[in-house]
Amino acid sequence: MAKKKNVVIEDNRVDKLENLLQNYFKQIIIVVGVLVVLVLVVYLGFNSYKGAKSKDAGSIAVAALNVTSIEDIPEFASLVNIYPSFSDYINLSTGLFYFAEDDIDNTSAYLSKVSGNYEEIASYVSSDLGNEIDYNKYLVDGKLSSLWYYKSILATDNESARSSLVADFKGKHPESMLIELLYSWGIK
Repeated sequence: MAKKKNVVIEDNRVDKLENLLQNYFKQIIIVVGVLVVLVLVVYLGFNSYKGAKSKDAGSIAVAALNVTSIEDIPEFASLVNIYPSFSDYINLSTGLFYFAEDDIDNTSAYLSKVSGNYEEIASYVSSDLGNEIDYNKYLVDGKLSSLWYYKSILATDNESARSSLVADFKGKHPESMLIELLYSWGIK
């Protein structure tokens, strides 16, 4: 008669995992719990910060809507003390408010305080006031590159430099409607 052999299959990995879970169950639960709480705190903190920034931006927007005359502008400009992280935006807006009121001195004063993301816009408006601006700074990688090319072309008296700028402009901004405006000025 044939005897049946009992075959014992050892799976050490499963046994090791079971032993690990049995021996360190409390520590594993504590670590997982701490990680969940930490992720939750970071998430809620970020949302709170984002919400506060959004609320600040809303307050500034409401204050901007309340500027109805030149007498209201200084009050709006004082918001830079309350919301320093929005100082570039507030200074740019203040400069534009004074620009709308034809107060060139205050416009220039506030636009000169602008840096960061709003610096190019402030420089563009400042150039409209006749202030010396290096157009080349913005021709290559400015967000308003096509406008800087247009201004630069109109401001150039040297015919060969102008032709070079026009060729560059057409190459970089072939779909720009400003090319048609150059043609209307007799510049080709």
